[in-house]
Amino acid sequence: TVVFNVTLINCGDVDMDVNMSDVLLGNETVVHIAAGDTKSWLTAYVIPVTAYVLGAPCDIENVVNVNATYGSWFNHDYASVCVDVENPCLQLEKTITSTGPYRVGDTITYNVTLVNCGDVDLDTVLNDALLGNASVPVFIEAGETLTWIVDYVVQGTEGNPLCNVVTVNATYGSADLDLQAEACTPVVAPCMYVEK
Repeated sequence: TVVFNVTLINCGDVDMDVNMSDVLLGNETVVHIAAGDTKSWLTAYVIPVTAYVLGAPCDIENVVNVNATYGSWFNHDYASVCVDVENPCLQLEKTITSTGPYRVGDTITYNVTLVNCGDVDLDTVLNDALLGNASVPVFIEAGETLTWIVDYVVQGTEGNPLCNVVTVNATYGSADLDLQAEACTPVVAPCMYVEK
């Protein structure tokens, strides 16, 4: 929610009825204001999810128009304010870049990609379940893409298919970003023997 403060000033020496309209809030009202007087209002606006545009210089623009008449005199004025909506956003992907089939003792190569698709820098914690659940702090700037190449040697105790899960966690204000990416591959166990 964003709160706008609107101030109307009658800088003349006569009382007036002023027609005010707020474009964003969609309201229109007539305000009586005495000569030399100042009136202020606070108006709240709930920011919709669709208001954010990546890279836009102004996500929300609020314009207030005023029209005042006194006899044959007419005046139009307006005031506008721009609100930049901060949007934390992360994307996480994990893929296998080596070629299987994989057996016990083979090396699987994983590619982990973290993208900051928002417009704010984020402190994150990256965790890979297969690599000992090590939590690694990672700072990622707005618009940045980070990539890690990780090798893992198949132990034979992981289960089949062998699935590797990576998670990333970040908090920005009231936004909690908890993502998970998984890459799975079968593990083969070729076996042959001969009897005589």
